[in-house]
Amino acid sequence: MVSGIEAAAVLLVIVVFIVFRMSLRVMRNRRGAKYSLRSILLMPVVYMVLTALLLVGLAPLWMGIVGVAIVLGILAGLQLGRSSELFEKDGKVLYRRSTAVMAIWIVGFVARIVIEFALPLLNGSAPSTIFSFAASSYQQNPILLAADMILGFSAGLLMGETIVLYNNHKASYGGKVPKKS
Repeated sequence: MVSGIEAAAVLLVIVVFIVFRMSLRVMRNRRGAKYSLRSILLMPVVYMVLTALLLVGLAPLWMGIVGVAIVLGILAGLQLGRSSELFEKDGKVLYRRSTAVMAIWIVGFVARIVIEFALPLLNGSAPSTIFSFAASSYQQNPILLAADMILGFSAGLLMGETIVLYNNHKASYGGKVPKKS
């Protein structure tokens, strides 16, 4: 059993980490990040891999539910990604993610962290890890399904926006990064 003080300390560390991480992400997005295929694909691919790891061994119904969340996320990302920007500064191609995608992603990330770590602590148990789930976990705790749906939706959202960024870059620069003049 986790004491109230221990749970509060862990929650405080989680909150500080989330605030720090989100602040870095928002600042990076405001000034723009250097465009490369790697830079736009890294986060969506990581999210897709994490989602896939969570789906291993689950019942087809649960896989289908999370799969629908991924598809809905991709569709939303394709729409919201239209407001993402490509621009040049000092001879470099930079990009800014859509504010809406960033906001939804941050809310989803925080919700996923809270569901995954904070709720078990508040209930007096240890938080789970992505590798500790059994296929029956959803039947015991449907909140885990919600957490995985959030992760799947976020992965799809980022992937949809990445597709838009890639297509915009291809249309504007023919797929090549301009050289410094």
